[in-house]
Amino acid sequence: MKTVRIVLQKTVSERNVDAAAWDNDWSLIKTIKADENTPHEVIWQDSFENFNIHYIEDFYVGIAYLVLRGDELDSVIEDIRTKLPTYTEDDIFKMLENYKDDQDNLIKAIYYLGLIAPQQFSPLFFNLFKDVLSHKEPIVRSAVISAIGYVGWQAFKDLLEPLQNSDPNPEVRSYASVMLSGFELYAPDTVIAS
Repeated sequence: MKTVRIVLQKTVSERNVDAAAWDNDWSLIKTIKADENTPHEVIWQDSFENFNIHYIEDFYVGIAYLVLRGDELDSVIEDIRTKLPTYTEDDIFKMLENYKDDQDNLIKAIYYLGLIAPQQFSPLFFNLFKDVLSHKEPIVRSAVISAIGYVGWQAFKDLLEPLQNSDPNPEVRSYASVMLSGFELYAPDTVIAS
């Protein structure tokens, strides 16, 4: 089963996604109300039970996005992109380039990058994370570490270990340490129920 995340533009609300669900004949499965540990989530399923669509308002990164799970998602992704304003890979890559000196927008672009990164290791995405991880501002490096948590590739350990041991900022060192602990806890052969 494949999992794909689609980042929604700020103008998209749950109501917009609900209208797209209605138009596509998706059945509402469940609504999970947010609390201090859990983001708001609404789950739909297509009428043939081939895929699920999760709308998530992630308070941790302040972004709403969709998570699609199923075997054949290309036509679903295309349909969603025609009905709802979303950020594409190209949009996010341009943001990373254009916002190098705009800390707040750069951090948002970093979170977007973490959300859209593919399940399987990608040298392109890995190198984008690596490049921005050397940013001079600790808050940006901390944001990259948080975004890495959404991706979870074991290859990131090689980038995080030097940060844990020698980043000049104690908060960055701490974030890197916590993320590395998470990598140990959820090794690649660990199955996480969802």
